[in-house]
Amino acid sequence: MGREHGIRIRQAKVEDVGAASALLYSAGPEIYDYIFTNAVQTAQGFIASEFRSGAGHCGHRAVLVAEQQGSIVGVACFFDAAEHNRLQRGSLRNILFSYGFWRCWAVLARAQHAAPVISRPGPKEFCLRNFAVATERRGQGIGTALLRHGIAEAKARGLGRLILDVAETNPRARALYERLGFKPEQSMRCRNPRAAAQIPGSTRMVLDLLAC
Repeated sequence: MGREHGIRIRQAKVEDVGAASALLYSAGPEIYDYIFTNAVQTAQGFIASEFRSGAGHCGHRAVLVAEQQGSIVGVACFFDAAEHNRLQRGSLRNILFSYGFWRCWAVLARAQHAAPVISRPGPKEFCLRNFAVATERRGQGIGTALLRHGIAEAKARGLGRLILDVAETNPRARALYERLGFKPEQSMRCRNPRAAAQIPGSTRMVLDLLAC
């Protein structure tokens, strides 16, 4: 796939699990810890298991990785509405497999608590989720390369908007999105008090693909 400034964007492979799953977790540690960490499982463990399975939002088939000098330095997941439904089903199966029939209900309840700060694509929309760049490699164009790759894919599919969520605690990411033309559309917070105490609010940002 595309190369820019020594950055290679490609589909993730199962053997990328170590570096890629760590980056996926770093994209939203508060949300992941709230939903997936319990007495028998950590969020990092669930993400690694889902990545290896290939199914779900963190499955390797849904993840793009950025490579630089032979190292995985960024991740991103782009999907449309139909793909979102398929990924959702995959994650549900992985939750049931990882947590078992009885414990999975608590995980699913916490996922519903967190849902208000997580956008999902509508018709003619492309969605970015699980976007992260390794801390020591930020400022080198890696995030921009991943975003431009997603923008090109969305345009090739004839989609009209690219949407994403940015945490209120992440002004650096918001500045990157704004430089590329994204505009804030809606502020979002968890309605559940317990979730709201642990998960920062987010802003949905939108790029009009017909205007860029």
